[in-house]
Amino acid sequence: MTWQIFSKKFREKFGDIIEGRITQIWEKNWKESLVSYPALGTGNTDIKKVFQMTVEGENEIKNVAEQFLDFPPDTRVYEIAKYVNERTTYKTDPERFGKAEFWADPYSVWKEKEDDCDGFAVLIASLCWNAGIPRERLKVVAGNIIYPSGVVGGHAYCLYLKERD
Repeated sequence: MTWQIFSKKFREKFGDIIEGRITQIWEKNWKESLVSYPALGTGNTDIKKVFQMTVEGENEIKNVAEQFLDFPPDTRVYEIAKYVNERTTYKTDPERFGKAEFWADPYSVWKEKEDDCDGFAVLIASLCWNAGIPRERLKVVAGNIIYPSGVVGGHAYCLYLKERD
């Protein structure tokens, strides 16, 4: 899955998390930084631009997000992640776009029902934010990982700070 939910261990380590301090703690421990990547296939791009959609795309993502509004926040994030993972087929960027790396906007991922890890992450994040999950509780993380085979590659996922255990 492309999501991670913090649990009791996180809260034990950061026991001073109380309402009003969440943003401060996140910014101290996970500083926001410019992630410049060949995301849109047009040279290095600030990843935040991936979230810019057409009016049609924004409206459709908002409409999809509405189905999750009745869930409490923690369950809402889980249900959105589950929805995206069940609905979307994993397909590499070379297979889908003919490029080594391409970050599609959330609406394109939703509409085409396929993408790689970054597509899953941006769609989950966009649906969560449009379903009322505060931005300070959800981040998109991107970086390199070492696969079990020893190969180094990129990976992206959502990181969510739970409201409760």
